[in-house]
Amino acid sequence: MADGQSVDWLESSERSRLRKRLGSLVESSDPMGQVQAWMRSRGDVSWWHADTDSLPGLADRVRLSGVAIPSAGLSSGGLVEGYLLPGELESLVAEYWLVPAEPGSGEVVGRVSSFVPERVPRLMVAADLADHRRSREVAAAERLIGEVLEERLW
Repeated sequence: MADGQSVDWLESSERSRLRKRLGSLVESSDPMGQVQAWMRSRGDVSWWHADTDSLPGLADRVRLSGVAIPSAGLSSGGLVEGYLLPGELESLVAEYWLVPAEPGSGEVVGRVSSFVPERVPRLMVAADLADHRRSREVAAAERLIGEVLEERLW
């Protein structure tokens, strides 16, 4: 809804609450913290090592987010980050021979969620960027949140 997409699957009362919540973000003294709090349970996160030659194929199989999405304005630095539906990660692990990695050390960040839109909304992307806790990612997250607040498409 924050990006102007239709949320007709929500009841009108839920859409109204969501509009109010998004409106409260405009007045927030800490929009980043508020977005992170709203998005804290957006998906189960896991990090994986992958062969660098397989990264383009992996990027085609996930709904890109975080540093991997062009609108973030960052070079992904060989990192594929995105959302997957339950069951999709297991298929990618087997197909691409992904090996579990410590958080922050792999080439693939998988976020498994039962709610995965084709285009990941900017507030979710911002929350994913902020999770990296590095200055360039946090700055990109703040920029995306600022764009959403400026456009007010809800």
